[in-house]
Amino acid sequence: MRARLRFDEFKTFIGGGALWRIDEAEYSKAGAWGYTLRLNRLLLKKIERVAADCAIDLMSALDHLAAALAKANGHQHIRNLYYPFGTTEDAYQAQLEKHKAALAGYESLLARAHGNFAAYVLHVDAAKELSNTSKHWSFLAPIPSARAIAWQVSGVGQKIENVPAEHFSTSDSFEFYRGPERLNLTPINIVIMLSLSGLNSTIKSPDMVLECALWYVEGVLSEVSTKAV
Repeated sequence: MRARLRFDEFKTFIGGGALWRIDEAEYSKAGAWGYTLRLNRLLLKKIERVAADCAIDLMSALDHLAAALAKANGHQHIRNLYYPFGTTEDAYQAQLEKHKAALAGYESLLARAHGNFAAYVLHVDAAKELSNTSKHWSFLAPIPSARAIAWQVSGVGQKIENVPAEHFSTSDSFEFYRGPERLNLTPINIVIMLSLSGLNSTIKSPDMVLECALWYVEGVLSEVSTKAV
């Protein structure tokens, strides 16, 4: 499934230290060490495109399912046929009614599959919004943020440095320490977030949106395709 491949690519980009890294610098004249958290903004642009492609592939997979069911009913090349979807029962039933001619005989199967994965409808709705805006080149840009950095100081315990809110919206780096001691950065914890700007949904995290929407799509496709045969 193309959407799964896109999502795996997305997860590779945001994980494994590719998007964020910590640089160490020695200031010998000042007798100090400096540590800076850096954001890879070029990679962030790739993440934007991959997230958008994943959302588009997810919605296309559902529409292709509707088209396959319509074809099984003897309909060919129906215009304006989309997978029936709604975030509420009334909205879903209205969409199902709208396409009842093409999907006749499959209404109960589709409704049951939709209900079985209803926990993810808000995520699918957010993915649908991301897909629609991306098709019109109005990308909902991922906004990176780092909230805090924590590390262990020998004989002292954990040290926490808070990052100013919205710092990484205008900057690609944040020096969180400069002092005489060289830090042991193993382990180090960074509280980071990635959210979608301009998304109407209350769910802003692109990885949560895409992963849960993927669960819905894969679940519906599996259930419908198995029982529609």
